Amino acid sequence: MCVLFCLWLCALFPGRTAVLEEDFATDPLRRGWTLFGDATLFAWDAAGQVLSVTWDSSHSNSFFSWPLGTILSGADDFSFAFDLRLKDILAGSTPGKSNEFEIAVGLVNFASATNANAFRGAGQSAAYGVRNLVEFDYFPDAGFGDTFATTVISTNNRIFPAHNFPLTLSAGDTFRITIAYSAADRTVRTVAARNGAPFGMPPDNSLGDVRLAGTPDFRVDAFAVTSYSDAVQLGPPSVHGSVLAHGIVDNVRIVLPGPPLMNLRIQPSWTPTPPRQARGRPLRRGGSIGSAPNGHEPGTTSAKTWSWQDRHALLRPPGRRPDTDRSAGGDRRARSAGGDPGSRLGQGP
Repeated sequence: MCVLFCLWLCALFPGRTAVLEEDFATDPLRRGWTLFGDATLFAWDAAGQVLSVTWDSSHSNSFFSWPLGTILSGADDFSFAFDLRLKDILAGSTPGKSNEFEIAVGLVNFASATNANAFRGAGQSAAYGVRNLVEFDYFPDAGFGDTFATTVISTNNRIFPAHNFPLTLSAGDTFRITIAYSAADRTVRTVAARNGAPFGMPPDNSLGDVRLAGTPDFRVDAFAVTSYSDAVQLGPPSVHGSVLAHGIVDNVRIVLPGPPLMNLRIQPSWTPTPPRQARGRPLRRGGSIGSAPNGHEPGTTSAKTWSWQDRHALLRPPGRRPDTDRSAGGDRRARSAGGDPGSRLGQGP
């Protein structure tokens, strides 16, 4: 009976998920999106029905964000996807910061991200390190190769990246980026398409996974298009980086876990009859198997950056490097400078 009941519940509520979609057909600020930081970096293009973005690291940390209405952690399955098309991009755009720096789109914890002391270029830093991110980063070449990166940063500022280089996000082309996290094996997987065709590292157009088994957890509660500030960076000024880019973001799709079942009641429709002994007849029980109530009460959920430009520490041949973060302040530079255990260099599990 217990097994049949469980099967019945599974059949009644299969694959409970919630989907958020945004095509920017109307003004997103009228539908829950919010601006933080420099508002001049983001603009809704009514004619093109896209979000126009300037990523300029010489400005303060700035976010164009969309609350998820829930908090996601390593215990949840989720995914997000978006279109990204660049008009132009330049590394070393800020005087005196000639190295690489990232542009970013992904999931953040709004309170953590908007902390006045959070700087993506600070790497692993108790004072300035960022926390709680699952994002896509792109680094234009400044000597180490154009790079696609998927990066997770935990609640305690541990950084877990997967870098794919050399791989160019070419201006004028539309890239579809899809990032999916599976709680079963704690792995973040990324796929990309360029103008509708699979895109990635040869020979199979794949991108590296971020494996999080045994690592600290994360908490994210908003989708954000992010322009990080280059104000605070790990290492000497000679390795600091910056970026200036213009482009658009469109067709955002986020798949979240469905709300939990709450106050589900199973009401039997029969009352057991006491056994009785009739002459010449066997013992008999009355009644029949009952049914569940006609409905259920749905649950509710409460609403609840490093940049020693990450790659100066990764002086190595082209390829995938899932073990170190190249975000500003990164690993490649840390290694070339003798290694900094507080940088992306020392962030493995």
